[in-house]
Amino acid sequence: MCPTRPPTSPPSTSPPQPVDATAHDAARDAADVAARGDAGATSPPNAAPASSRPRLPLVALTRPRCPRCGGARLKRYRSLTDQGDGTTLSWVRCRDEACGHRFRLLLE
Repeated sequence: MCPTRPPTSPPSTSPPQPVDATAHDAARDAADVAARGDAGATSPPNAAPASSRPRLPLVALTRPRCPRCGGARLKRYRSLTDQGDGTTLSWVRCRDEACGHRFRLLLE
């Protein structure tokens, strides 16, 4: 004999109510902070304090540009990668409709 199921309520005919996602996310975040017992730290628990970490060096790169018009929209149509010294030689065309200059680009 099958066990009897508890009676279920009839399906609701009212339209679903909108949910405030921001309030829901804030409540969930507050519950997460309370469960962790911290003030919402974003770093892993075993990470060193920010003051004792070494600062990473900043490397600034400039985007290759067309030598004729200075445009940055370039199309590479041929390249030789890793020429033995870690450089890449590319044949490039400027994608500016007024320019269209073709040149070689050496990336180190």
